[in-house]
Amino acid sequence: SCMKLKLPIFIVITDEKTKTKKVKFGWVIDFDDEKKIFLIEFGEEEPSLDVNLGEETPFRLTDTTRGGRALAVSRPNQGKFRYALLKNYGFKCAVCSIEVSELLNACHIRGKDNNGSDDWRNGILLCLNHHAAFDNNLFRIDPTDFKIICDREDLKIEENKLKTQTGTLPHPDALRWRWKNSK
Repeated sequence: SCMKLKLPIFIVITDEKTKTKKVKFGWVIDFDDEKKIFLIEFGEEEPSLDVNLGEETPFRLTDTTRGGRALAVSRPNQGKFRYALLKNYGFKCAVCSIEVSELLNACHIRGKDNNGSDDWRNGILLCLNHHAAFDNNLFRIDPTDFKIICDREDLKIEENKLKTQTGTLPHPDALRWRWKNSK
């Protein structure tokens, strides 16, 4: 109802160390009752609703916006990106049978370091181990047929092709870029 009526919600956050409470202003951007997930954006102002969860918008492979710098690079759209991947692909590693949401990472196919976008079709869900293996080019994905190319049995890749719970797959342009740039 808050999303439909464009009403903010108040989120109370308790700091366990100091026993203090903070109240944050939030806006429900999207939700999926069946999957029991929702996306909240924090801020005083009503956010623009540019989540891009469907396939009807044109695919963007690149994006030159950067996060800010603190002790580590901040990734302001990472929560939206992960949410969109979970909503569109379901709760499953694309190369093995792990379906534990806490162990699934939102993985960019064309990474942010290479001006990759946060368009969900430029991503796949991978378990922690397979995300690290993918980032280190220990396996590849053929963009023509989504076959997983790997010469190592010790990576425990169980799928022959990318597989999601929903059957939806990443954009072929993202996989083509990765194929050409990760030999």
